[in-house]
Amino acid sequence: MSNLQVPEPRVSSTQGVQKAFKWIKSFWLPTHVNMYLLSVAETVLTVANKFNGAHKNPKEYLNSLVEYNISLNQGQKVAIVTGANSGIGYVTAEYLYKAGYYVILACRNEQKANEAIKSIKSNNKNEDGYLKFIKFDGNSLQS
Repeated sequence: MSNLQVPEPRVSSTQGVQKAFKWIKSFWLPTHVNMYLLSVAETVLTVANKFNGAHKNPKEYLNSLVEYNISLNQGQKVAIVTGANSGIGYVTAEYLYKAGYYVILACRNEQKANEAIKSIKSNNKNEDGYLKFIKFDGNSLQS
C-alpha cells in the first residue's frame, strides 16, 4: 500500500459560522429574527467556503483523488456514467478512467461516445482503465 494520504478537504472549518452566530446573538434580537439571520449567515458562509475550497484548483484536487484511489489497489472497479460524451459526464468518465476504473459510457449517440472514448484514451495513457460504450436513452424504458 502506498504512503499517500487521503486528500485534505478544501473547505475551512466551522469557526467562521460560530463567530457569526455569536455576533448575531449579541444583539438580543427577537427569536424569529435571530433564527432568520442565523440561517442566512450559515447558508452564505457554507456556500463561500465550498466555493473557495473545491473551486480554487479543481484539477489538482481531482488528480490527488485519482492518485489516492490508485494507491488503494482494490482491483477492478466498474462505473456507469450517463451522458459521458460531453460536459460533466465526460470529465467524470475521464477521471474514473485515470483512476483505473472499467468505465461504461451510457450515451444516446454512439458516434459521439466513440469520439469521447478516443479523446479520453489519447489524453490519458492508462493500462488499467477500460472504456466501453452502451446505448442508453433516459427517455426510453426499453433502454
